[in-house]
Amino acid sequence: MTIRIRSTTGVGTGICLAGATLLMLAAATPSLAGCEPFPRYAGCKRTTDQRDLIDIKASHPLAPFSARDSVVWKIPKLEATSVGELPDPMTTDYSICFYFLDDAEEFRLVHELTAPAGLGCGRPRCWTRNRRGGVGYNGGPIRPDGIASFRLNPGDDGKAQLSLVGRGANLEFPGAWRIYGGEAMVQVQAGASCWSALYLNFGSPPGIRTNSRYRMVGSTIR
Repeated sequence: MTIRIRSTTGVGTGICLAGATLLMLAAATPSLAGCEPFPRYAGCKRTTDQRDLIDIKASHPLAPFSARDSVVWKIPKLEATSVGELPDPMTTDYSICFYFLDDAEEFRLVHELTAPAGLGCGRPRCWTRNRRGGVGYNGGPIRPDGIASFRLNPGDDGKAQLSLVGRGANLEFPGAWRIYGGEAMVQVQAGASCWSALYLNFGSPPGIRTNSRYRMVGSTIR
């Protein structure tokens, strides 16, 4: 299943659309360490335009997690973020939290990925600081939670940036997702700091093909 969802707005609260539903085979909301069960709103940094996007490719619901699964998330323009707002990655995890709008029109946590603090990636050097004071993570060959790389750079309004690349079965994206015109909120939560983007998906997936994957193309509300 491939999902392509494009940012709708920098506003942190959801836009409730009639008929926007998330149908999941697993009905229970997971309680995952690192991410809060519901998204944060107060204090989250948001996008400054509508050009960011996230691409997720997850396995068919009946298939095991696949080495071909992937996620790419890039926000080229974030609200002003100072170096002091980036927690020390040697002592603080950076968790990427995926919230989807359920039938009760509430965003609920459905999945999370974590770039672990310190040497949690199993390499002699997992985290680096660049000249701007930004943090960079390299998951190496082990790639805990499937995260290959994560970057968060500080800067003035529209100059701060965020990117995430993940690959492989360690992503463990729940293949039971079914999204029909639904909404998603993706956040980075690290200590008291937070960065957030709201996304929309329109349309229905095409018929099942032999590879049992779906593709949806997002549309931006302007």
